[in-house]
Amino acid sequence: MDDHYDSESASKGRRWTSRSALIVIVATAFVVPALAVAGKVADIGDLANYASKSSVAQPSSAPDLSRASKLVSTTLKTGEQLAVWQAPNAGGGACVFVDKASGSIPATTPTTITGAGECSSSAPSQKWMNLESPVSTNIDWAKSSGDESFEVIIEGRVDIARVASLAVVSPDGASPLAVSHGYFIGALPPSAAAGKLAADGPYLLVAYGRKGAEVSRQDLGKLIETTRPQ
Repeated sequence: MDDHYDSESASKGRRWTSRSALIVIVATAFVVPALAVAGKVADIGDLANYASKSSVAQPSSAPDLSRASKLVSTTLKTGEQLAVWQAPNAGGGACVFVDKASGSIPATTPTTITGAGECSSSAPSQKWMNLESPVSTNIDWAKSSGDESFEVIIEGRVDIARVASLAVVSPDGASPLAVSHGYFIGALPPSAAAGKLAADGPYLLVAYGRKGAEVSRQDLGKLIETTRPQ
């Protein structure tokens, strides 16, 4: 069974992972979760398996991948496509999840769920609930194929009224993240272990407003330490 960290939000939501891909999740405990929803959030560890098998009886929370829409995407240095998707479910709610696909042509619909996500019995709300922070951040680790390192994915949501762009700032410079529909996604340098960042940090997630002024920043290393289960 894979190791993973769960951080419960104010709405008692719980993120889940596709067990074949993600090893660890660290989610901010002090901001709105990546999927701001009302209603009961599914806690189904094998939800990804249900979603990828049409012949299996589907739980009401399982996403209908054939009706998924892409919220934001980016191309990794490997050429793989990393995206955040939203799909309705039979329970009348929606799922938001991460999927990574190979190939240079972006997928029009996902066929699997390889990353983290959340499902709710209600439709996602666009209302931003946390007035103190305009960014909700999740960091996911996945074992790299072919070596002992871990891929590190950063994703989440932003308050579109306050945030126009995001960048990860480190001693090596600033790396912009893809932002669209109030969601963002990108990759950090590979790390030697799950639950840790690469040693050449610190890494700061900096949010900018429409006029280019900085509106917030998060020290990602400190974020991991403050949300790590004791």
